Parts: sequence; C-alpha cells; structure tokens
Amino acid sequence: MSGLNKKIFIGVLIALFTVFVSAYIIVSIVFRPPDIDQMNRSFQINREEILLVTEFLLNSEYDNSAIFIRIRPDELNANETIEMQIGLERGTIYDTRVSDAIFHLSQYGYMSIHMEKDEGVAFLQWTHFEQGRGIAYLPNGRIHDGTGLLPFMIELEPLDEDGWYYYVEWFSRWRSERNRR
Repeated sequence: MSGLNKKIFIGVLIALFTVFVSAYIIVSIVFRPPDIDQMNRSFQINREEILLVTEFLLNSEYDNSAIFIRIRPDELNANETIEMQIGLERGTIYDTRVSDAIFHLSQYGYMSIHMEKDEGVAFLQWTHFEQGRGIAYLPNGRIHDGTGLLPFMIELEPLDEDGWYYYVEWFSRWRSERNRR
C-alpha cells in the first residue's frame, strides 16, 4: 500500500470511528430512560390531566377488566373523541374533558394508558425495545406478578403522591429473574 493510500485508509477509519462514537453518544442521550425524579416532575406537571383520566377509567361503566389506550399524537386533536381497546372490544371516549386531557398527555410524551380494574392505571412515557418506564396508580400498592397491569415490571418506587409509583418494565431481565426463582 502506498503512502497516500495508507493515509486515506487511516483517514476513513478515523472518520468512521468518529461517526460511530458520535452516533452512540447521541442515541444514548436521546433514548435515555427517565429516572424517578424526572417522572415525579412529569407527574406534577401533568397531575390534573393524569388524575382526571385515572378517575374516568376507574369509574368507567365497562365490566371488562382491561382498558388500553394507545396514544398517537399525530392522530390526536383537541376536542375529539378517542378510541380505546376494552378487552377484545373497541370503545370511544366522548367526554371532551378526558379526551383533551389525553391529548395534553400526548404532548408530554405519554404513549399509552393501561387500566386493570382490580389493580390500577399505568401511564407509559418511555419505551425502547423491550424496556418501558412510566407512572402507575396502584391503590393497593402492589401488582399481580407476571400478569395484568405491569406484567414485566422489575422495579417499583413510590412517588411523592400516595398510591402513585414509578415503574420500570424490562422483559428479558424480568424473565431471567423469574427463571432464577
């Protein structure tokens, strides 16, 4: 290899290394999961909307045990009805106060809301591959292990408000911890 080709080759390697390191740093910053303090602040900022949606879901007339709302900000507008999954059925939220609250939460990064009648309500705010972070209202302070509201929960820490918790879901860690038992 001539001297010029060797310099070009080394330059290309340095450039590729720089791109990969920069991409890694950017991805680790952008996709960094929120910690309990960040989720506590998010709860305080969105408290009114979160409590309104929680009350609506827990007092809903649906007999099914599970309600799931996937929040897609690009498909939501204020003052519109919102579709939700109720067991195997679909339902609609016509209460504009609740749909506006869900729209507001979508603007703050909330991705889904999941309710189990006998357990509580979970608000997912961050997800990446098989991990998730969010807040949950658990009136009994516990969840069923491996089923229901947070089936892959590996961490649960109380927030400043009674009955509210920061949770971490992580499928592969949950599975490995469960297999060790």
